[in-house]
Amino acid sequence: MPQVKVAIWNIQNFGIGNPYTRGVASSALSTFIKAFVRSQEIDVLAIMEVTPKAAPSLNMLLETLNLGLLEEPLWAYDWIKSSVRLEDADYPPTNPDQLDWRGGPHSPRREGYALFWRYNTGRFEVRPSNYAMSEGVHPHGHGLPGNIINLITHGLEFDRNDEGIWDQVDGYNPRIEQLYPLQDGRAHNWSILNFPSVGRADPRQPRRTLSRRPAYCVLDLNIAGKVEAERLCPIICYHAPSNKSIANLATRLSGLSRELFVLTDQHNTPRLHNDLVVAGGDYNYNMAEDPYPIGPYEKYVNSYRGNNTGGADCTEMLLPRGTVRTTVQLNSPGRSGRFNGEAITSHYPVDYLFTSIDQLFYRINPIFSRAEGIAFNLISYVFNSIDPEVLGSIGAFLPLLNKAIGDADSVDDHLGPLKPGGKQIYRGMTDWLEFYDSVVRTDFSTSVRSAAEFIHIFISDHLPLVLTLSWGEEQSQQ
Repeated sequence: MPQVKVAIWNIQNFGIGNPYTRGVASSALSTFIKAFVRSQEIDVLAIMEVTPKAAPSLNMLLETLNLGLLEEPLWAYDWIKSSVRLEDADYPPTNPDQLDWRGGPHSPRREGYALFWRYNTGRFEVRPSNYAMSEGVHPHGHGLPGNIINLITHGLEFDRNDEGIWDQVDGYNPRIEQLYPLQDGRAHNWSILNFPSVGRADPRQPRRTLSRRPAYCVLDLNIAGKVEAERLCPIICYHAPSNKSIANLATRLSGLSRELFVLTDQHNTPRLHNDLVVAGGDYNYNMAEDPYPIGPYEKYVNSYRGNNTGGADCTEMLLPRGTVRTTVQLNSPGRSGRFNGEAITSHYPVDYLFTSIDQLFYRINPIFSRAEGIAFNLISYVFNSIDPEVLGSIGAFLPLLNKAIGDADSVDDHLGPLKPGGKQIYRGMTDWLEFYDSVVRTDFSTSVRSAAEFIHIFISDHLPLVLTLSWGEEQSQQ
């Protein structure tokens, strides 16, 4: 049965040039990502928190993914800034100069998105983007499109009601859309969709410019005998603001994104209703905090309706709610609610996993397709691995540890390399000798705590979300 495996992953500060955790051009991290991608047979990798200086790291990851492949390079990537810079001119944006890395005015956060994909599998292709607003596809040539990623610019109309509460104005009814091709009615003339800023300039007021918004690409699946509407699958990725109250509003808005419902052409005209959709990201909204219908996520999972209660008719992937944890923590929550309490010392990998703030959604045609998804437990992956490629990726970090030792003012047996004044180079380290020996041996099987430290400090504080989308005529017989 043909399938495509999609990973959506907040790889913390991807492209940051820390010589003690990522190395030059994130070479050690790239080695680990390659081991994960190959062991899980990932076809598409969407990355959040891509920094403006990430080009060397992206190129390193591309080179690493293709290393050792005997055929022509199987991997390519494209990347994009996360917000719109210009206020009124030429909307939607048509080139990267009209975009910005900032998620808000004067925001310290500057980031975007990247997407890697295997481009000659025979199971899918990526569609060229409507507008060349991304930074461009690498490698150039090979019959690949020049740009594949767009930002979400339009969606269902969203406004304040008489009580001053933000909500969508109207819904979406695909049967009406098919009869009247997206011309009549408020919800069918897709509105410009604004998002809240991550900065301090009235962050609860959604903005067109300098507000981080979702990005998307479109896969054309090789499904024999199906029309275009049944083959095209948009993949939508969003990194919401971290402030809880703002994240709630941002998550609701992202569930109104036009590409959850229809796809458009280069004239910004909707062309067809989506039969297939994959959406996910770091929504910074804890699934365990609200009873069903899951608060801000309701715009994703509610069924189609032509009113303000309608949603995108997607299925929530990570169930049961609140029990699937998606972030890696080394300390328990302290009094402030932050993870600044006592160090976790458990021998069970799950005890280092906390908040359920990452989520996957999908919509499929159950007649010929199905979807399965998980939050991939990287701690268990490192702790239990016997895969030589995974073990080798652990050893790739040893030169970084040795550099930290060489640059340190002193080295404590528990805290590790220290800067002048006693500040840890590796915050969160509790047993340096055990950790260092594990990297030397490329084996974390003697300490779950050290495995968790390795993931949290060197890889990411978020788990990758992995969705498997499969299709075939036999699907209808199940």
